[in-house]
Amino acid sequence: MKIKTKIFLSFVLSLPFGEGWGGASAQQLQLNNQYLVNKFSLSPAYTGASDNELFMSYRKNWAGISGAPEMANVSANGSINRNMGVGINAGSQQQGIFRNAFASLNYAYNIDITDMQSIRFGVSGGFINNYINLSGSKSQSVGDPVVAVNQNINKTTFDVNTAILYRFQNFNIGVVVPQILENKVSENSNTIYTAKRHFVAHISYNFNVNESWQIAPLAIARKTLESPLMYEAAALIKYQKQVWLGVTYRKANGMGISAGANAFKNKFIVNYSYEFSSQGLAGNSNGTHEITLGYVISKNKFQNDPKKPYIKWVE
Repeated sequence: MKIKTKIFLSFVLSLPFGEGWGGASAQQLQLNNQYLVNKFSLSPAYTGASDNELFMSYRKNWAGISGAPEMANVSANGSINRNMGVGINAGSQQQGIFRNAFASLNYAYNIDITDMQSIRFGVSGGFINNYINLSGSKSQSVGDPVVAVNQNINKTTFDVNTAILYRFQNFNIGVVVPQILENKVSENSNTIYTAKRHFVAHISYNFNVNESWQIAPLAIARKTLESPLMYEAAALIKYQKQVWLGVTYRKANGMGISAGANAFKNKFIVNYSYEFSSQGLAGNSNGTHEITLGYVISKNKFQNDPKKPYIKWVE
């Protein structure tokens, strides 16, 4: 039975990429584990909050399944003074006949509340190029005006993300609103799909067990107005901040494990994650693989150190 192309596009684009394609929702953002070592990938409010860093990441969902989602990303961010940070982020995502490339500029502003507390405001703005290869779809209908005129769709839209982050020593809690403009991708006055506004809340804490060991739990909740609540949790166990092991859990997507290390005098960062599940397409694949590489360009001389007296933070 043939399916109208617009219905087909709407259905596939509404599937929760990275969530096992277990049911329809409006979760459109590709998931990843890069935030385990690069908080900048989680929220523009982290821009310039850590060292001046460069990161590259590649993720292959559901290895062994043709057309499964893939994502590549490169980013850099750093501080320009005590209160402001800037960054860039670029990458591409592909799943089946859908591909998009994106690039954005990021900015964050920090306001100190007390000697141990601060609020950071972040914003990112950039472009997303959306490409849909209709000729690569087996779903065709001569009565569909989109298919009748074009064999593919290539459109570029503007995108804005906003964020706020509260920090108290090693505790962080924040909210990000991606795709706030809800821009539409259209062809010949036909709306193909809408980039739905998301609401993402996250909370994390770095707990120092002793001088050598540290535990870093993190939780994330994601929601759109049309989709059920999606959530995930992760925790890293670090030894002298040099090597770490981690575990992750995502609703409807199963479990994951991570391992990583700092090398060459803490200048290089590497983290590998493997996810597995018994549900949906993910359960019939060889799992999801992701690797993240980072390089510390320079130390952030403006970075606060909660172990020091407030007056010595800027030394």
